[in-house]
Amino acid sequence: MPTPARTIYRDSLNFYKNEQRSIITLSAVLALILAVIYLLVGPNAQESQIINDFIINFQKNQIR
Repeated sequence: MPTPARTIYRDSLNFYKNEQRSIITLSAVLALILAVIYLLVGPNAQESQIINDFIINFQKNQIR
């Protein structure tokens, strides 16, 4: 017996409504974890300058 599209949409909306708090909480926790990892492992000032110089030189070479 096929499931009508209306039922699938209704069930999907109910799932989202019931799990919205969990989805938002999980997203916030993951964003916090990624921010901490970036602070611990991210580039320092010298590495950032090297990356910026590379990008600028790459853009100049692309224009030519």
